[in-house]
This record gives sequence, structure tokens and C-alpha cells, in this order.
Amino acid sequence: MPILVSAGEPEVAPLDRGLSEYLVVGYLQLKDAGFMDGYKKFPYRVEFPDSSEYPRNSQTLEDALSWARWNLHRVWKEDGEWGKKGQPTTDVETAVITNRNTGYRWILRRESSEVESQTPEMLEKQ
Repeated sequence: MPILVSAGEPEVAPLDRGLSEYLVVGYLQLKDAGFMDGYKKFPYRVEFPDSSEYPRNSQTLEDALSWARWNLHRVWKEDGEWGKKGQPTTDVETAVITNRNTGYRWILRRESSEVESQTPEMLEKQ
């Protein structure tokens, strides 16, 4: 029988309760204790939909914008077996930056230098 640690004392998971249910209860206990009030250190998340690039968390909006632009606009500097000079090095077409605390989003596209923004209310209307 597994021994699980929650916000309080270690407990033995009861047999009538599934492990996933126990983990949800433990998460809620941690949240109620103030341990999970939001993303304090890295509130911004940069994601690249329909791409093979991995997402990244950032501390500031400026860092997130810089990372997104670098992935969108970097090109090969010389010809080689990996690609032709001037061609994009990644398959990224769109970058989405989300503030995980407020829900605000910024969208960047390869073909444009503009930054689109969305509020949580705009997302609800869609």
C-alpha cells in the first residue's frame, strides 16, 4: 500500500479511494494552504502551435517576446545539407504568449511584425 505525503502528515492511501482522487485532494489542500496561488517566478508561457518547437516559460513579457521572435525569424546564414541560406531554421509560423495568471495572450506571426493581443473576455466570445 503506497504511503502518500499531503500538506499535513503522511497518510496511507485508502483502498476504496483511487490514487488520482487522492492526488486531487492533496492538490486542493496545497492550494488552500497558499502554496499554489499563481505562477510567481515564470508567469509567461511561449507556445508554438502546429510546430515541433518546445514551449518555454519566461519571467518577463520582454523575454517571452524576444524568444518568440527569435524562433519565428531566425534563418540559415549559409547553404548546407540542413537548409539553404535565408530559409527559416524552424517550422514555426505562429507564437502564442500567455500570461498564466491573468489569461492575457499575445500572438506573433512569421509573416508580420505586428503583435496581436487577446483578453480573456475576447477568448470567451469566440
